[in-house]
Amino acid sequence: MLLVDGLGWHQLREHAEHAETMAAAMDTGRRITCSVPSTTATSLTSLGTGVPTGHHGIVGYTFFEPSVDRVINALTWMAGQPMCAVSRRCPRCSSGSHPEAATAEP
Repeated sequence: MLLVDGLGWHQLREHAEHAETMAAAMDTGRRITCSVPSTTATSLTSLGTGVPTGHHGIVGYTFFEPSVDRVINALTWMAGQPMCAVSRRCPRCSSGSHPEAATAEP
């Protein structure tokens, strides 16, 4: 499988002279479609898991992951700030169980 982020089947057909090797492979290749929303994070997750967005649940570049209590970037897999620092709606803030919450900027 070859994936070129942002290069679609139709664009490759229209500009085949700029990518002759890839265009030649289209004769034996299969066309696939992207999921909605059509972002790199959702599409790569669908390719990796074999299921559509509605099944894997990755719908954007960032999402809250309860197991680490952080907002995660789906492209870098880096953990960001605790939920309380991002939305101020974290239920653990009021209980004082987030030491970061006390130092997070409003």
